[in-house]
Amino acid sequence: MKNQRGSKFEASIRRENGAFESLIRQKSMMMIPVDQSGHCLGLNSTLESDLNTPQNSVTRKAGGRKEADKEMQVIVDIREFMSNLPNVLHQMFTG
Repeated sequence: MKNQRGSKFEASIRRENGAFESLIRQKSMMMIPVDQSGHCLGLNSTLESDLNTPQNSVTRKAGGRKEADKEMQVIVDIREFMSNLPNVLHQMFTG
């Protein structure tokens, strides 16, 4: 019984590794638009879009008051770190 579970687990790990390697190969062949550096847009794109909003947008809110800035949070699901993908990506980008 243990051997069967072990072989199923190993097969699922091999499938997962194959899927990640395929994803990495596909991403390496993707075209990147000229206006992007290849990194995720992340916060910079949201900051740029905030800077481009008209200044009178504040007056559209009730009483013309600006909403208090909310602190941004990053929520991480630690279960993701149990897979091989973080390690594969780390190895790919650091060495």
